[in-house]
Amino acid sequence: MRRAKDGLDTDGPKARRIFANKVDAADGIEPTAYAGLDLIAADLSLRHIDRTLGDGDKPKRLRKLLQALAPQYDRIILDCPPGLGELSDQIFRAAELIVVPLVPAPLALRTLEQVQAHLVAEHGKNPPRLLAVFSMDDKRKTLHRDLCDSHKDWPQVPQASVVERMAVERAPLAVFAGKTAAAKAMAGVLAAVEVVWG
Repeated sequence: MRRAKDGLDTDGPKARRIFANKVDAADGIEPTAYAGLDLIAADLSLRHIDRTLGDGDKPKRLRKLLQALAPQYDRIILDCPPGLGELSDQIFRAAELIVVPLVPAPLALRTLEQVQAHLVAEHGKNPPRLLAVFSMDDKRKTLHRDLCDSHKDWPQVPQASVVERMAVERAPLAVFAGKTAAAKAMAGVLAAVEVVWG
């Protein structure tokens, strides 16, 4: 591996090199302080990932990366930004289950319908499974209460500052706030994932 004088890898950040097939995806795995939880961290080199994945010979690059890692893990979770593009299409091709967090609002429900229609158009009779989750639910708002009541079978995560603290604590919610309503709601999301995922 070539290195610059300051010790930095001259081939660029590892995340980009994984998608460019310059390093094995397994080389990017970092263990965490939590048993059974490893990660491959994103970095700014992925800001143009749509363009990279859109290259002619890479329509299934993400699926191949995941297939290479699958024997080592029970579950592989991709944390992705919202939107439809080359990245989301690659995720849809590779994923068995897509978890869609939605604010309880009509516009979010219409967006969910668009995602569902896109999945059917792209994958026909065998689209990946989809699990809608109400996020940032504020029961003080009538609209939120009404929409959550009309979709009682969807997991619901309340709007709570403790959820935002995960980025500060750099820890799962159950570790530092396990008895809160938000932590119990997150556990409910994971339980629903297991049911839908099978």
